[in-house]
Amino acid sequence: MLAYAVFWILARKGPFTALRLCKIMAVLIIAKMTLPWIKDIPSCQIYFFIGGAVYLLITQGWAVNRLVHATGMAVLLAATAVLGNTLTEGKIHTITLILVTAALLLSFLALGKIIKSPRVSGCFCSLGNLTYSSYMIHFPLQIFVILALERLGINPEIYSHWATAVGFLLFLFLLSHASYVFFEHPVQNWLRSRLGRTMAPHPTGPDSSRAIAP
Repeated sequence: MLAYAVFWILARKGPFTALRLCKIMAVLIIAKMTLPWIKDIPSCQIYFFIGGAVYLLITQGWAVNRLVHATGMAVLLAATAVLGNTLTEGKIHTITLILVTAALLLSFLALGKIIKSPRVSGCFCSLGNLTYSSYMIHFPLQIFVILALERLGINPEIYSHWATAVGFLLFLFLLSHASYVFFEHPVQNWLRSRLGRTMAPHPTGPDSSRAIAP
């Protein structure tokens, strides 16, 4: 929740330009690497702002070829980081996780640009709608399942089976979808109406492509 709050507050302070995003992520990376007692907080924040950086790329209107080249470079850097992290026994895991996350996001973004299908776009949108709810629900749901298994006298080892994992994920996505439809989306609309905002169309103006509006 702290990550969402910080992201929202900073967004209200002004648009997320590329320079501003780089400064924020640099501070968070340094904090994670030098302040181990708060490492989990910067970690969560970093991935929020990586997502913001990728959204900034979307609004830049990059050509497909340029995006594919950037994605290839990101994948190469991520692969190099994974190899380096393995050879150094995890000493550069922070940078590795950041590069892998950025490479994955760029890869999905490139696929979305290359595969121009309304069905595929709708699938990505639907999955995107589940991210917040699944993130918030998965941990308490895991605890509930483990406690239920113990209460019913079922061996907890069953939780490690692949079929159980698949069933858990399907149930998690079902709950997340219900949460989005009946809670998250209505609350989003209520907050936007209270703040005097509506869902903005995709940025098209010359200035809107330079920043992420709050």
